[in-house]
Amino acid sequence: MPKIAITFKDTGRAKAFMKHFGTLGLTTAKASAKGSSIMVTVSDSDEAKVVRSLVKDMNEQFKRQTLSSALSESIRGCISENKARNMRLIDGSIVRLTPARAQAFAQTHDNMSEQTQIKMRRLVVESAKAFTEIMDFCKQRSKTDGDK
Repeated sequence: MPKIAITFKDTGRAKAFMKHFGTLGLTTAKASAKGSSIMVTVSDSDEAKVVRSLVKDMNEQFKRQTLSSALSESIRGCISENKARNMRLIDGSIVRLTPARAQAFAQTHDNMSEQTQIKMRRLVVESAKAFTEIMDFCKQRSKTDGDK
């Protein structure tokens, strides 16, 4: 039976993988974890594809969470220090977060429903195009809110 070796950045990510692995319904695949490393034994190439797909999806999710966290820190820092910052996005592009953009994003974000906030945070770190569109929306929205 083929084996797939997986190494995550930390044990927390490996534990998350093991938790999700158990929900896949793979009856013949077996996984064992040691620290941040996991060894998965699969019976065929279809199971291997499912496991590799899960790893890819989880790594993307971890990356998104890390960037969302970095976005929050950058916005807070940008506003408190009144200094622009560069941010690297999921697509690898680098964008400039100015204090005005950070303030507009924070105002708009905080006035949205929780579901919309999650969607905004997910989208804004995707690409330079998405970042610009969301920041422009926030800028426009903060101007409109200021007129009330």
